[in-house]
Amino acid sequence: MVSRWFFVCLMTVIGLGVGSLGHSAESKPIGFVDAQAVLENTKEGKRAKETLEEYLKSRQKIMDLDEKEIKRIEEEITKQSSVLSPEAKKSKEDDLKRKFIEFQQRGERLQREIQGKRSEVLKEFYKNLESVIKKIAEKDGYEMIFDGQEGGVLLFAKDGLNLTQQVIEEYDKMFP
Repeated sequence: MVSRWFFVCLMTVIGLGVGSLGHSAESKPIGFVDAQAVLENTKEGKRAKETLEEYLKSRQKIMDLDEKEIKRIEEEITKQSSVLSPEAKKSKEDDLKRKFIEFQQRGERLQREIQGKRSEVLKEFYKNLESVIKKIAEKDGYEMIFDGQEGGVLLFAKDGLNLTQQVIEEYDKMFP
């Protein structure tokens, strides 16, 4: 954590220092963008979110079916436990354990699939976001643009430096 803060502060100081070497009285602007807000408020970001939600729902349905099967077996064992032979009861309990282990493994596998799908969907979005920010930076002469989302490294910035709305509008123009 300390090394991250040190690195950010060092890069900021170096960036500000280098930027001011060739420009004695000229102030070069710095801005920030809330990338999460851009994701939530652009057309493509909303489509990406919907795609991920649909994918998640389809995977949840698989897990729900498996869970119902496990509960069915548990209820069956409970209802029949007094009439089952010890061998039959053990066989059903072994089947339940096997189904539960498969359920856990499937859950882990689906979780990895969901993370992969999320990465796949968001990779294109962030690639496009970078090109939008670069276009705005070059057009308006920004030296640096930070990611100012909550939990990021930006501790304070004046409201006038917030480029999020401008980025949302430009993003929707470039990637309708």
